[in-house]
Amino acid sequence: MMRSSLGMAILVVVPLACVACGSDDDGGSNSNGGGAGSGGTAGASGQAGSGGTAGTGGGTGGTGGETGGTGGGTGGVAGEGGTGGSSQTFEPPTFTEQQITDTAGENARWVVMTDTADGYALAFAHGADATPGSYDLVVAKLDTTGQLAWSTPITDLGATRCTIASKSDTIAVVCTGANGLGMVQLDLQGNADPVVELSAQSPAGDLNMTDSSLVWSGTEWGLSWSAQDSSGLVDPNGTSIFFARFDEGGTLQGSPIAVETSSNSGSQPSLVWTGTEYAVSYTGSQSFDVKLARIDATGQLVGSPMNINSDGYAGQSTLVWNGTHFGVAWGDDRDNAVGSSDIFFRLVDTEGLPVGDLVKLTTNGGCWNPSLVWTGEVFGVLWSWFDNNSTDQPAMYFGSLDAQGTLLGTQSVIDTWESSPIPTLVYANDTYAAAWHQIPDPFGGDTQPQVFFAVSP
Repeated sequence: MMRSSLGMAILVVVPLACVACGSDDDGGSNSNGGGAGSGGTAGASGQAGSGGTAGTGGGTGGTGGETGGTGGGTGGVAGEGGTGGSSQTFEPPTFTEQQITDTAGENARWVVMTDTADGYALAFAHGADATPGSYDLVVAKLDTTGQLAWSTPITDLGATRCTIASKSDTIAVVCTGANGLGMVQLDLQGNADPVVELSAQSPAGDLNMTDSSLVWSGTEWGLSWSAQDSSGLVDPNGTSIFFARFDEGGTLQGSPIAVETSSNSGSQPSLVWTGTEYAVSYTGSQSFDVKLARIDATGQLVGSPMNINSDGYAGQSTLVWNGTHFGVAWGDDRDNAVGSSDIFFRLVDTEGLPVGDLVKLTTNGGCWNPSLVWTGEVFGVLWSWFDNNSTDQPAMYFGSLDAQGTLLGTQSVIDTWESSPIPTLVYANDTYAAAWHQIPDPFGGDTQPQVFFAVSP
């Protein structure tokens, strides 16, 4: 794998030879085409298992997403050639890496990313080694090839627990600072407006704020966050999920709501806009299950939050909308030691009810921080892998599933030097792009993480 670094020498990294967090595959071979009799009817075309053409006489289908059986022999019914599988093929991205930050004596971490009208925007924490708890927020703009266009430091907003979103001419970043949630908006040339103190507009969900998730609906910003509460909406001793709407300039619209009211427990929200309503996935209740809640365009809860997963010790959910269904991915340690997760996926209908089977993307644990996107054809997910019991280099893996939630394949795509690089994935400009933080070269004396970006041709 070739890694090009801005202002650094080119480094060649040998890809992982083995697969530790799920198997590299091309979707697998399909099921047996079935025994053909004589004079039968043709098998179903376009419904192959993982692909493959069923030969005459009922041969086994191959790989690659081809058609179903071509027909029988003489006198029977032809095999189906893997009926019921996906017609899609597994096409992992080929990433070319670039180092975005490289300031001597300082580090950069906790990067989040969104696409813009003409490229990508990153937001991350940037600070000196001597004071790792004191970071500035930096917003950076990249073109479609990943070249840095500009970077703007934001010194009056905290740089932790940030989320980022964009509309046609604006990049918006929300972070947790000393005064609670604050928003800064920048134009596509890097000029920043004054910070808007969102939390000053309402006491709801105003204590110990942590993760947040921001989206643009086309007319307003939707924001979900995790916090305790002093307003009386929920028990102030528990962490809950909240939601609020803000106009284009960051002024509160209506009143915030508590999304999770029954268990007084919720964290790690992931918010989307479907075109008619909001939906948020999050970790909730004492069993650390994954829930999904729907919120109408006026900011009111639609029904009750639905359980998407209630087994294992789940967390880090990531939610997308594909036009007809939701896709949810998360980390879950049900099959491993506590703290060693695999990546799971579930398709969810418009009512918030799970559809089909639970899909397990990985095996053997060591998987964290999934980031999920919808390309218009498939779900793509990127996650980090590191196993304390393995001598293999840490890596990030990619997997994809079709619109029906059928797993197409998984593959290691980026080697890292970081055990938890916290990747973020977007799909824009007809390709995948990723951002994360890692130590550039520990064998060369580097000790602090920097921000990296990669785009696939």
